[in-house]
Amino acid sequence: MLAPASSQSSKRLLFTAKILSIICTHLNLNDPLDAAIFACITMTFYLIVRLGEFTVPAIRSFNPSKHITRENVSETVDCNNLPVTKFHIPSTKTSPMKGEATFWAAQDGPSDPRAALENHIQVNPADSNAHLFAWKHPKGIRPLSKAELSKRLNAYSFT
Repeated sequence: MLAPASSQSSKRLLFTAKILSIICTHLNLNDPLDAAIFACITMTFYLIVRLGEFTVPAIRSFNPSKHITRENVSETVDCNNLPVTKFHIPSTKTSPMKGEATFWAAQDGPSDPRAALENHIQVNPADSNAHLFAWKHPKGIRPLSKAELSKRLNAYSFT
């Protein structure tokens, strides 16, 4: 590698549909935080996007003009006229002004992103301008931060 060892991240667990299914067995999908986390990780897996594009760096940094909200989700069809769900990310590193769209289709099995998202929305009702993965914290609705997600997942060994 060309990057110095000091700037390289440590190796992380490779996410697969099987690992997502294992993670699901460790989470309580009726718990607001767990529902938000599982929806987020299944969706980012099938969308093939960076986790940071669907979480916020810090709770207080949520900005609907930069971060994905519930109103940024819509249903459409792909080039084969099959149903897909579209997510518009308002601002990304490569397109900070116009944002980008990404898509997924429902999947079979416990890692189905559609089922995970529907569960999350049911467990964590919020306004359309709320963060897509806003969850019910005892102190009110909070956007899902990458730190909160990582802390929860690091509590378990999923191998």
